[in-house]
Amino acid sequence: HKAALKTAERRWLIAHELFHLFNGEQLHFVRADYDKMSWFVEGTTQYLALKAIRNLALIHEKQYLEILSDIVNQTMDVYRLPVEERQKIQNKPYLDGFFLSWMIEQQWLRYQPGLSLEGFWAFLAQNTDWHEPKTMMWLKNQLENYSQFDFTPFFSLYISGNARIPFENILAKSGYCLRKYQTQKYDAGFRWNFE
Repeated sequence: HKAALKTAERRWLIAHELFHLFNGEQLHFVRADYDKMSWFVEGTTQYLALKAIRNLALIHEKQYLEILSDIVNQTMDVYRLPVEERQKIQNKPYLDGFFLSWMIEQQWLRYQPGLSLEGFWAFLAQNTDWHEPKTMMWLKNQLENYSQFDFTPFFSLYISGNARIPFENILAKSGYCLRKYQTQKYDAGFRWNFE
């Protein structure tokens, strides 16, 4: 069982690094925004890599749940720390970005079925000049252009601000409950733009 889980984790790592061949080689943020945007570069990659190997049946559902449990436990450990100490945790961008990516995709699935983070990356590939370093506002604008959502509240709360990412609610919305018999709701703070 442990050997199978290690194999699943290696496949996840390989998928993560393969995705970095694209986003790591192509997408660079200006120095002023680099730390704040590591959630997107690393965490979205974590999320998409795990999603890909699950969708391709390269891991079993039990292995997926064990990996997800580990991510949840690490995230809970981080949120038990005082705010100033959380920022020092090395894997925080991976954890934050994993759940922020999941949150974004949940909102898209709910309000605009057919949109996905994979679709967003395809959109970026077709509409981006990769030569110039990007800013946080560039990413916000690209997310808005792709989805027609206003990402201002999302960036204010979770990227520029220190709002706690509602990871328990994100899990519950996907059918994973950390607390038996408890229903949780949340709104990621997106606003719909009617044009």
